[in-house]
Amino acid sequence: MAIPLEFDVWQFVRLMDMLENSKRPRTSVYYAWKSEWTELDARLGKLATSDPDAYSALMMDQQIIVECKDVPQVVEVIGFAERVVRRLGKELAAKPKDKHLRDSLLFEKREMEDLLARLRAARRRPK
Repeated sequence: MAIPLEFDVWQFVRLMDMLENSKRPRTSVYYAWKSEWTELDARLGKLATSDPDAYSALMMDQQIIVECKDVPQVVEVIGFAERVVRRLGKELAAKPKDKHLRDSLLFEKREMEDLLARLRAARRRPK
């Protein structure tokens, strides 16, 4: 039974970036979500250069729903989301002087922690 997961676009981008830069097995959700990722990444790339407002709106105000084929894939996503949270924590621990950057990192960390709670709940859904 497929397990649908909903992400804010920026969260999906963070996760896919982490997955893309990891050593992942062929069964990885990266491959399951590659077509959605490729399409979204191309769209974001075009908007970044042509329409910064639309780029921001897509990243921050829209969601994407993708599916995991089973609980082990959800567990994989949880592990990568935890890695994103740790990375954000390290960036915050470096005490960035720029207030905007610090606020942005705090926001992202808090929202990724909320996402982790939702992912953990999805892992426990009845089969």
